[in-house]
Amino acid sequence: MSNEVIHFNGLDSIIESIYLEDRLGSRIGDCNVFVNPENTKYLVGKLVIINSLSYPPELVSDLVDNGNSVISRIKTGVDGVLLQPYIIRVSEGIMYNGRVVSGKVSENEILQDYCSFPDSTLYFPKLDPQCYDVMDAGGNLTALGWALHQVGVKVRNGLNFPHLDLIKLGKIVER
Repeated sequence: MSNEVIHFNGLDSIIESIYLEDRLGSRIGDCNVFVNPENTKYLVGKLVIINSLSYPPELVSDLVDNGNSVISRIKTGVDGVLLQPYIIRVSEGIMYNGRVVSGKVSENEILQDYCSFPDSTLYFPKLDPQCYDVMDAGGNLTALGWALHQVGVKVRNGLNFPHLDLIKLGKIVER
């Protein structure tokens, strides 16, 4: 765990904080990492992480132009951005909460109605990956795709990835 503090601005920042094992903060002045920031005009010299396909490329360009270090989990097509996709590994910070959500709901609804985050663990539902942007054209997972994989949703067709929820529960025994 590092000394980084990730600015809390929704589900994507929670997922990123779990992936990086960094803490969340609500005060902008206390934070040094920003995930998919809404206001890019005054953000200068910070570390910014892009992990959503819906984040506008023009904002990514603004962030780079403002002297920020920009890392993206997905391909942005913007020069000056370092691509660092999520690594598939077990994270105890996201656990399946036993709920299944059918159809598409907003990320705000997912966070408010279907998740709980009582401590440093996010208890997350299984969502239909066909209803959401879970990976870019190159197969790099978005934040939501990484979280779904953590709770056992098959997000990549044709590829053999372990069901991490079963590993976490000890339901798979290695031979």
